[in-house]
Amino acid sequence: MRVGSLLAWLVVAGCYAPTLSSGAPCDPATDNCPQGQSCVAQAGGYFCSTTGTGPTDGSIVDQQPAGDGHPGDMDGDGIADAVDNCPTKSNANQANEDGDLLGDECDPCPPFADNTDSDHDGVGDLCDPHPSTVGDKIALFEGFASGIPQTWVNNSGWTASNGDAVIASADGTVAYLEPPLVPANGTVSMGFTPQVMFGTGGHGFGVTNPSASAGTSGLVCELLTGAAGETQGGIVNMATGVPSATMNMTWALGDEMVVGFQRSDNMFGCLVIDGASTATTSTMMTLSLSVMAIRSRSVSGRAHWLMVTTP
Repeated sequence: MRVGSLLAWLVVAGCYAPTLSSGAPCDPATDNCPQGQSCVAQAGGYFCSTTGTGPTDGSIVDQQPAGDGHPGDMDGDGIADAVDNCPTKSNANQANEDGDLLGDECDPCPPFADNTDSDHDGVGDLCDPHPSTVGDKIALFEGFASGIPQTWVNNSGWTASNGDAVIASADGTVAYLEPPLVPANGTVSMGFTPQVMFGTGGHGFGVTNPSASAGTSGLVCELLTGAAGETQGGIVNMATGVPSATMNMTWALGDEMVVGFQRSDNMFGCLVIDGASTATTSTMMTLSLSVMAIRSRSVSGRAHWLMVTTP
């Protein structure tokens, strides 16, 4: 899938800096790590580290601190350091969404293998809304490797299958899957695949903020179908069901897609990407703070991962 910079629609990239962030893959020949870090062999590769034992970067909401220093198992997660894809953060499930050398718990950009971090803030450029300005963090990343977390609100029978959250929908069914997080400002992004549409209209799959179980308030950034069946991407006002800002784009059932929904006070930006085209839209609306959620309407499909990045 063509991703480019997932969030480049929000920013103007700065110059690339020659040093790496803590925990990033590095080259032992040049040891181009920040001051106080060294490039050490660990978890099948070389990484910048303060401890000399492996990656230390990343900021995931459910990260666990390093363990009590068991010999050969620094984080105490039952996985030997020599094969642990995140030896300084407890991650017994070894979840690794992008299949690189770093587990999700210490990966600066968990869904994409390119971990370039130009501003050295611990968030890789492809996941960073402001890749040339220090200060963003990953507040939550969930790749569903261990199923749907019990703390999430599941109102419509989402199930876990092969590392995805799956919804089996029907005509007119609105399904929410909500993590326990209230981001006042920031970017919510999701990788997903729509599989089946039901009925003749009103289809959508994306991210909403705020959300309401009845679907009567808030905005949703999603793929959708237009009144004449056009394939589109953009923002829909859930209070009226009327698109607020949409663009025609090329997508089809079975495409692996990404949505990114950014909120900055009363300004909302929406990005929808598939393998052939991109829709970028924005709107303004005064909304009270509430939870955000994955949302499907009359579409069955798979959510591969959900990420929240905050300033």
